[in-house]
Amino acid sequence: MLRKSLFAVLLVLLLGIVGCSGDESSEENDAIENETTVVKDKAQEFYNKKCANCHGQNLEGIVGPALITTGSMYDEEELLDIIVNGIDKTTMPGGLLEGEEAEVVAQWLAQQK
Repeated sequence: MLRKSLFAVLLVLLLGIVGCSGDESSEENDAIENETTVVKDKAQEFYNKKCANCHGQNLEGIVGPALITTGSMYDEEELLDIIVNGIDKTTMPGGLLEGEEAEVVAQWLAQQK
């Protein structure tokens, strides 16, 4: 009888722990999703102000090349370098975005695959 009671108590505790950890994971996932949305929104805002005239509102390219799949060609660090420093002997100027703006846009473009 004591074994059954002890087993029942342990089972209840275990189910309680599993149930609680699921809520935390869900909250963490929601926080990550919200952060990702904020970064994407910021990146698009910065992009639209300084980059869309050449690369298009939908990354389709106009004067500059399309950026729809740029993340499969360059990683975030390479994109940041291009954004900050430009590309010699091309129409890609450097310095249009700096600091956080450049970092956020580079991160977002790296996800375009």
